Amino acid sequence: TDKPWLYTSWYQGLRQATLTLGEPQALRFAPLATAPSLDGRLADGEWPAEPTATLTASKSRFYCGQQGQVLYLAATRPSIIDRLGKTMKWNPRAAPADSIIDRDEGCEFYLSDASQSLVVHLAVLVNGARYDALVKDDGKPNLKWNGDWQSAVVADSTAFTVEVAIPLAMLTELG
Repeated sequence: TDKPWLYTSWYQGLRQATLTLGEPQALRFAPLATAPSLDGRLADGEWPAEPTATLTASKSRFYCGQQGQVLYLAATRPSIIDRLGKTMKWNPRAAPADSIIDRDEGCEFYLSDASQSLVVHLAVLVNGARYDALVKDDGKPNLKWNGDWQSAVVADSTAFTVEVAIPLAMLTELG
């Protein structure tokens, strides 16, 4: 367009915005001494002391580990503070399984094979609802695919935390 514009919500006088697009980050799964209890809480000793990855803007921390034949993922994001300094409540909209998740608060994980021709897309919403899909080369999600994985979530006034357990057998079966 010949008339550039910026749209913001809750901000006045914004004159410039910067958008940084990054490549997906490959994460390593460290061996875990014991399997974490899937309760949506990052208990001391269950996960490494330092996160595997951190998103600077949201202060979200991600943890990856493996115990036996199971991969474990955890993510935690501090509660959002509004422009008046108040903690915003999480939106626990009751979304049905495998529904559109882009309008909901949640955490998404993408796991792919080495060639990136097959992607497992998992998501857990703040209310515990889950989404899973298998995406092949055509880019269309197969919502009929239902993986054998488990999750737990806690969304309270301090943070939104999700823990996920993915059996290696589920990924092996996919190829």
